[in-house]
Amino acid sequence: MVHDWQSVCPELTRIKILVVSNFFPPYFVGGYELGCADVVDGLGRRDNKIAVLTGMYGVNRAVVEGPVHRLMDIRWTWPTGIKGVLAILQRERRNQQAFRKLVKEFSPDVVYFWHVGFGCTSLVHDACRMGLPSVCFVSDSWFSEIESLDGLSRLLNDQSPSLGRRAVRFLMTSALRALNCTLPQGTPNLSLVQFCSRYLRDNSSQAIDAVNTKTVVRHWGVKASHFSPGNIAWPPQKLLYAGRISPEKGLHTALDAFIEMQQQGHRELTFTIVGEAIDQSYMNRLRSKIEASGCPEHFLLLGKVPRAEMVSVYASHDILIFPSEWPEPFSIALLEAMASGMAIVGTTTGGTGEILVDSQTGVTFEAGNAEACRSAIVRLLDAEQLYRQVRKQARQAVTAEYDLESMIDSINQDLFEICH
Repeated sequence: MVHDWQSVCPELTRIKILVVSNFFPPYFVGGYELGCADVVDGLGRRDNKIAVLTGMYGVNRAVVEGPVHRLMDIRWTWPTGIKGVLAILQRERRNQQAFRKLVKEFSPDVVYFWHVGFGCTSLVHDACRMGLPSVCFVSDSWFSEIESLDGLSRLLNDQSPSLGRRAVRFLMTSALRALNCTLPQGTPNLSLVQFCSRYLRDNSSQAIDAVNTKTVVRHWGVKASHFSPGNIAWPPQKLLYAGRISPEKGLHTALDAFIEMQQQGHRELTFTIVGEAIDQSYMNRLRSKIEASGCPEHFLLLGKVPRAEMVSVYASHDILIFPSEWPEPFSIALLEAMASGMAIVGTTTGGTGEILVDSQTGVTFEAGNAEACRSAIVRLLDAEQLYRQVRKQARQAVTAEYDLESMIDSINQDLFEICH
């Protein structure tokens, strides 16, 4: 349901929101960029005026597409030595000039930061220096690690630098000041920090205490009505993994569990893997494991699938395997699968434990434990009532507690209050 914001809160007026994010769809790497686009769209539908400043990732040149300004120099890695120093100085000048120019032209009521890694840490400090109301939405550990997000921040915030690093810091600081650039030193004093999970807020307590910043938790939301539950087939046969393919996501554990099940006679099962391989050497190891499994025909590797097509992918599978081994902030893909009525077998690292509850919204297992993963899947295969129950309760939880429009309503209220 799309909320009519003016009828819900007629006293609120339109505000001008400058959104800053290192990446922004359709060029994205992970879930937070997709969530950012959803929120930007929702805030625009609530009669706010929006401008987005983001990196040139995906286009590799300066491009302005309507409200989206792809102007910032955002990179995974930077040159070393003198070339690296010059590149960082050039980056800082470029990004801060782009930010200040857009601030001048757009005159935002609030600056809304979504992720500042890989090259735009200083913009948070710049916004605070200018006295602009500034809010951050935090969906990973970047806020608690802001002082180490890139080489410049690490250099300027090093508490015990060597003699050589002190010399480099002096030169960098002098050059940046000569270029009229704000230095990304310390934790910026923001107006508000929104966390997507209680886990992330608790994990950032030290950074919060350093600046006495107001915080709230705004759990991710999805449009449950956008996802249609598939047929509740019994017994379940189609397993799915959907997410980034890198070691911390634990796909290797799920593969080991699945292969063991095949060897024990569960030849009716298939395993579909959806996602982009971030670490190619890791992907090669997984492919070798599949080829040596004795059942490679039971695997289907789809690669990266457009988001719009994931609706049918979820609906055509029975069980989502969520084997993450790192402290997950709060997975959008997990919510989408739950909204699709899938049964979830997953770990509860990080913020996942706030939504995935054993025997209620899914079946859980210990991270990194292939045998525990296998046992969790078998629990569903052996208990039709449990299988149907967790599917039903997972979708009910998303509909009742993790609705996208309700999330955006809360964010809109937060931003309005900061401006007034």
